[in-house]
Amino acid sequence: SIKMKGSIILLLMLSACSVRASDENQIEFFFYGMWYCIESLVYDIFHWSEPVTPDAFKTIPELIMTAGYRFETHKIVTEDQYINTAWRIVGKLNDTDPPMKKPCVILQHGLLDNSATWLIQNASNALPFLLVDQGYDVWMTNSRGNINSFEHMHPETHYVFDPSGQYYDFTWDDMGKYDVPANLNYVLAHSSYKKAFYVGHSQGTTQFFVAADVYKDLGDKIAGFIALGPVMYVGNMYSPYVRMLIKSGVFSLLNFVNLKNFLLLPNELSPIIRYLANHLRHFIWRIIGLICGIDEKITVDLERMPVMGNHEPGGSSLMNMFHWIRMINDGVFSYHDYGSKEENMKHYKQETPPLYNTQNIAETFKKFPSYLIAGGNDCLVSKYDL
Repeated sequence: SIKMKGSIILLLMLSACSVRASDENQIEFFFYGMWYCIESLVYDIFHWSEPVTPDAFKTIPELIMTAGYRFETHKIVTEDQYINTAWRIVGKLNDTDPPMKKPCVILQHGLLDNSATWLIQNASNALPFLLVDQGYDVWMTNSRGNINSFEHMHPETHYVFDPSGQYYDFTWDDMGKYDVPANLNYVLAHSSYKKAFYVGHSQGTTQFFVAADVYKDLGDKIAGFIALGPVMYVGNMYSPYVRMLIKSGVFSLLNFVNLKNFLLLPNELSPIIRYLANHLRHFIWRIIGLICGIDEKITVDLERMPVMGNHEPGGSSLMNMFHWIRMINDGVFSYHDYGSKEENMKHYKQETPPLYNTQNIAETFKKFPSYLIAGGNDCLVSKYDL
């Protein structure tokens, strides 16, 4: 009804003002974004019959092969028995050079993402293919709990679809402690090199920072670290839309109904998401821009939006989302808070979660070159948190 629609609009307006009433820039950003979303939606409606790129219907292996490259699928078992999937691009289809003689590059995606993120661009612009063309052995790794990595060595207690199971009892703490070392050691075991390059995006950098603190051998096995949108602190995150989502109580509701994963959608929804990503490509890109940051100078090939829609979102655990929420609210770089003094004592032998040792991280980083690349309009990682 008109009355209900009006109530929803009023609720959105009040939510925007409640984000941080004293911050006029956030409120201005909110309404600016709403206006451009409506404008993009209208444009998409009047351009509904956009053709779909054939890549929108392809799996990750198919995207690699049709681009003219050879690949391998690998299953990497972590110390805590999670099984994560990695795709190795070993060269072009007509390339006969053994990949073991090539320097290794690990590409690690970010939060709620998966390794398909590196292939959404056209083959001529996709980072993995550019690296392979330059003579690198490329490994696209996946975080535990996303759509490509949901296996465990003990499915009887860690079955991904069991609401009472333990599979989703992890955060980026565990990705840094277990996934990064497992991936790195596995890659080097398949190479003649003793060190690998690590390229991380967003949460992919966070788990690397964790590993730099807790994994003592990391510095001796990294040839170089490239951080795309590095994340260690997010206390100054200023996206009003993310803060609205946090304040909405949706995460507490999901926890109440015992849903342990977040945005891990059924495969049956892929055609629907792909369809919407194709026909509402400008609108969806605007939404992504509002959540993550807007830069009008950057041009994006929106014909590739259905490719993204076929593979995104990647999903994660609800516990991981609660860890990020605490990071935003408290502005600290610390271990996960288990919600009670008793649980924290059980895990950490102290009532509050310990902070990560940034001095250890700094010492580790002295052992290899690092390049931190941040966006000036990044809403999720403010320049004040870098």
